[in-house]
Amino acid sequence: MQNLPLTMDENSQLAQELGPLLEVVKNDATEAQRLALDCASIMSVTEDRIASMENDGFLTRTWKGLTGQYKKMKKANQRDLFEVQKRAWKMQDLMLKNNLLFADAIVTIKNQMLFTVKSITSQITENKELVYELASATKNQFINVRNEIQETKNIISNFKDNVRNEFNNVYGEINATKHLVINLAVNMKNEFESVYNKIDYLDVSIKKLEQEVNLIKWDQNISVWVDTIEQDKFIDRYPNNAWRIIAINHEFQNKKPNYWTPNNLRLYKKALAKSGIDIDKPVSLSRFIEELIFGLPEKDLKSYDYLLYFDRLKNPLEIIEEISAKILTATVKTSHRSSQQDNDLEIINKKYNLFDRLNISKKVLLADIALGNLELEGYDLNAEIPYSDFAIEFLHSTKLVRELMIACPRCGDYENSPEAQFCRKCGTKLERKSYADQKKCL
Repeated sequence: MQNLPLTMDENSQLAQELGPLLEVVKNDATEAQRLALDCASIMSVTEDRIASMENDGFLTRTWKGLTGQYKKMKKANQRDLFEVQKRAWKMQDLMLKNNLLFADAIVTIKNQMLFTVKSITSQITENKELVYELASATKNQFINVRNEIQETKNIISNFKDNVRNEFNNVYGEINATKHLVINLAVNMKNEFESVYNKIDYLDVSIKKLEQEVNLIKWDQNISVWVDTIEQDKFIDRYPNNAWRIIAINHEFQNKKPNYWTPNNLRLYKKALAKSGIDIDKPVSLSRFIEELIFGLPEKDLKSYDYLLYFDRLKNPLEIIEEISAKILTATVKTSHRSSQQDNDLEIINKKYNLFDRLNISKKVLLADIALGNLELEGYDLNAEIPYSDFAIEFLHSTKLVRELMIACPRCGDYENSPEAQFCRKCGTKLERKSYADQKKCL
C-alpha cells in the first residue's frame, strides 16, 4: 500500500486512535475482512450521498467503528466525511502491516477501489480548496496548542517541584515499606505467571495441532476434488459461467471453509477453469447479472439459496446490509427481486399479451429491469475484471455471509441475522457483535 497522504503527527495520532479497533480485529478474522471491505467502500462516499445512505448498514457501522460518533453522521459535512475517510485509509494500512487480510480479501479490496477510483478522484478535485483551508487552519491551531502545552508544562513543572519538597520526608519513611510490599507482590506474580504460562502453552499447543491437522485434511480434500472435476458434467448441469462460479464457490467452501492459502486460491482458479470458464477473460457486473437471470430456476430459489448458504436465513436480504461487497449485494438483490417481478410480469402478460407486443422474452425483460435498478442505485455495471478475480471476490463475500450467521448456543438454530440479540426460536441471548460495537466496549 502506498504511503498515506498524512503528516507524521496525523499518522501517529490516527494509529493511536485506531489502536483499540485494530486489537479487536486481530482476534476476529471475520470482522477484519468485513472492516477491510467497509473501509474500501467508504472511500467512494460523497457528502451529497450521506443523507440518502443514512439507513445503509455499512455506512452506519463504519462511521461508528472508526469515530465512535455515529449520531453525528446525519449532520455530517464534507470535512467530517474527509476525517472518516482518512481513518479508513489508515485502518487499511494498519491491517496490511499486521498481516490481517487474506489473499482473497486483498483481491476484493482491489476490485472495490477499481470501481470507485473515478469517484474518489472527482471528490479530491472538488474539495481541493477545502483541504488547503483545513491544512492552513490545522497548522495555525497546532502552533497555538503547542504554545499552550509549553505554558502548561512550565506550570506543572513548578508545581511538581513544590510538591516534591513538601512530601520528600514523608516519602522516605514510606519508601522502605513500599519496597517490601512490591517485592512480595512481584514474587507472587512471577509464581502465578509461571504456572499460568505453562497451562496456557499446553492449551495453545493442542489447539494449534488440531488446527494444523484440519488444515492438512482440508488441503487434501481440495486437491482431490479439483482432480475429479469433469468439465462436460459441469457444462450440462450449470447453464453459464455465473452459475458455474456459484457452484464451484459452494463446493470449494465445503472442502475448506476458511484459512485459504495462495495455493488454495490457485486450486480454486484451476477448478473454475476445469468447469469450462476462461478465467483470464474479462467480465462486467452487467454480464454476470444477465447470466444469473437467464439461469435462474423457473419456480423457486431454493437451490440458489442453498448454493449461497442463504437457505438457513428467513430473509437473505438482511445479510447484505452487513457486508459492503458490491458483487454479492447486486447478486442477492437481483435474484430476490426477480422472483417477485417474475410473477408480476406473468400477470401483466396474461392480461395485455406483453411479451408478444414487445417481441421480447420474459428473462430478457427481467434482466433489463434488474440492470436498470442497479444503475439507479449507483452500481458501475460496465467495469471489467478477469473472471478469476471476479470469482475470488464472490468467494470471499459468501464466506463472510456464512461466518456472520449466528448459531444459537442452545438450540443450534441458524436463522438469526448478525444483529439479532436473541434467538428467534428459543429466546437465548446471542453474543456476536460487529467490530464497531466491540471497539465501543473496550
